[in-house]
Amino acid sequence: MKIKMPQELEVWYVLPAIRRELTKILVNEHHLSQKDAASAIGITEPAVSHYLKSKRGKDIKFDDKNHAFIKISADKLVNHKSCTIKEIQKICNHFRKTGCLCKLHKQANEALPGNCEVCMQ
Repeated sequence: MKIKMPQELEVWYVLPAIRRELTKILVNEHHLSQKDAASAIGITEPAVSHYLKSKRGKDIKFDDKNHAFIKISADKLVNHKSCTIKEIQKICNHFRKTGCLCKLHKQANEALPGNCEVCMQ
């Protein structure tokens, strides 16, 4: 079995899930057009469509606490109080600090020891 690095999981699963959640918040709650949502997040309009239809980024479901954290970032993007890179990085860091990435890493790598905390370091 190939060992997956935490960074690989972020690229393959976490970033698409974050973009999906940001897209849904921007379009459904802030009523941005798909074009404006794409511009705010730095993705293409077809990608927005895929995120809205859950064709991308569907492998991770965020709990209410993480959703609320992502919503704060979406609000900042809409109000031009921050930039996309900063907000997505902040969400990724939050995902690491709260142990969510660690949990995903352990699910993807059954061979990891139970006390592994490499994602938290």
